[in-house]
Amino acid sequence: MRGQSRNRFVLQACREALARKAGEWPKDFFAPLANPQDEQLLAEAGKELEAVVLAHRRNRGAVAL
Repeated sequence: MRGQSRNRFVLQACREALARKAGEWPKDFFAPLANPQDEQLLAEAGKELEAVVLAHRRNRGAVAL
């Protein structure tokens, strides 16, 4: 994991799990997202969250050992 942030590592692990369809989801787990309007609202909320997180990122510098 050297050279990669923890967040990027977690995102990559999630992408890989989704790509290989790992795990089983409970029946109808994604049913609420079947509505296109709800899916659009979720996508907008995700973009808003991402913008806020990226706006507040900062480089904390090297860790003193």
